[in-house]
Amino acid sequence: MRANPDPVVTIDSGPAHLAGALGVPTCLMIDRVPARFWGMNRR
Repeated sequence: MRANPDPVVTIDSGPAHLAGALGVPTCLMIDRVPARFWGMNRR
């Protein structure tokens, strides 16, 4: 592994979780409207 890895730009999937676990700077591309299964649209 490199000491200063390049940032990762990805969707919320396996590569995003792997990058986060390895401490790599990560930018997620997600919908503006949260998905139902995240539970963020409950009142």
